[in-house]
Amino acid sequence: MPLARRLALLAWSQRESVFIFEDDYDSEYRYTGRPIEALQALDSHGRVLYAGTLSKVMFPALRLGYLVVPEQLVKPMRTVKALLDTGSPSLLQLALVDFIQAGFFERHVHLLRGGACPLLDWSR
Repeated sequence: MPLARRLALLAWSQRESVFIFEDDYDSEYRYTGRPIEALQALDSHGRVLYAGTLSKVMFPALRLGYLVVPEQLVKPMRTVKALLDTGSPSLLQLALVDFIQAGFFERHVHLLRGGACPLLDWSR
């Protein structure tokens, strides 16, 4: 979607007091051209709920995703998650936090974009 149309969509959501759900499941991959900025990054009024997954960039069995929501929705979303979710694997989440904080995730994505298989080649 061109930038002008994306900005118009954000203006509409603000004007109509509605939220936009942005599912950016493959944001780490860009097949041609420059990366497109997420709507959530352009949103200055807190109207975008931004969802992503680690299944595409890490491996499908990981089954972890994330949702970035405007501040006013954090508490209601926690309540909904507590009611609907039987639980996300804490050990995998903690391991992923360490992986990200140690810089391995950024390196992994960089290598993926270059066409390498970083999970098999750690010599770089």
